[in-house]
Amino acid sequence: MEKGLKGELDHILGLNPIVIVETYSALKRLLNWREAELRAGALLRSRRIAFLSISREAAQNSLLWARDKEIPVNDAMIGANMVELADLIYTADEDHFKRLQEYGVKFINPLRL
Repeated sequence: MEKGLKGELDHILGLNPIVIVETYSALKRLLNWREAELRAGALLRSRRIAFLSISREAAQNSLLWARDKEIPVNDAMIGANMVELADLIYTADEDHFKRLQEYGVKFINPLRL
């Protein structure tokens, strides 16, 4: 992701909009709301990121998957969106996404590369 944000890749990264909300929430806990807003806003303004649309079907699947696999609905939404529109999820949250593999969710932990 770092290479993509720096423009070192020959393609644009696809990002689920929920990731922006989760990024802001995590940064707000670590820093403060102003710094979190600045950094999350930088992602929103980046020309190297395309935001994936969330379909009704992905939203419906995410509710079912979250319930069935007992994971946060945000993670289920990211997984359902990936199945429809992307090839892979980059995440350090292996536990939740492992539970979604039976639905076709594929992920890689960039911290283990």
